[in-house]
Amino acid sequence: MKALPAFRLPQKLHLNLPSFQVNYTSPLVAMHFTDVKKNHLVPIQCSLNGKGIINDVNSDRFLGRIIFTLSIGK
Repeated sequence: MKALPAFRLPQKLHLNLPSFQVNYTSPLVAMHFTDVKKNHLVPIQCSLNGKGIINDVNSDRFLGRIIFTLSIGK
């Protein structure tokens, strides 16, 4: 398995949208998978955990979490 190349995020991002909070930094997550078979789908769910964080509402399955599928090709 090859390592991904390093990259740098811009030091200052200027967003003029009202939905973004001042000084908000989006979380960045890195994962390392071992023994992943090629041409198989791997379901992944990341959830936020902490005081005051709600992530278990069945009527809104994306509240406090993200779900995606990893596919490794040839």
